[in-house]
Amino acid sequence: LQIGIIIHRCLEFIPDIEPKNRESAIKNYLYLPHIKLNTVDKNKILAKILDVINEYPYLFDENSKAEIPVSGVVKIDDEKRLVSGFIDRLCFIDDEIWIVDYKSNINPPSNQNEVPLVYIRQLEIYKQIIEQIYLDKQVKTKLLWTYNLDLMDIAIK
Repeated sequence: LQIGIIIHRCLEFIPDIEPKNRESAIKNYLYLPHIKLNTVDKNKILAKILDVINEYPYLFDENSKAEIPVSGVVKIDDEKRLVSGFIDRLCFIDDEIWIVDYKSNINPPSNQNEVPLVYIRQLEIYKQIIEQIYLDKQVKTKLLWTYNLDLMDIAIK
């Protein structure tokens, strides 16, 4: 859990740092006193974060935003409900908007049918809210499994 939180935090702030300074910024963060991990684990986390950024640079460019607060009225199980949350990454790619949520499960699912329903519901809620704001854009939902660097499309009706 702690490693997942650390990865999530770094992926949140790293786009604001010049690419040439990212590795040292992550190292500085990992060596803050409150992060109680050994050097081997810290190096693994650093490598994992750099791998994610290198594999999916378009998720971390100027056309994406981190930790976007959202709230609105959505339909859940045929009932309207007021909800709020934070989208890990909101990416504007051509005529699409991607909602990307990070998950750090050690054994990530291999397909959408294996994804826990709570993750699907979370993306469904976010999608409904974003579709109310951006009427002219196609909204896609994705899970980024940080353990194996899989960016999984999640089909939401």
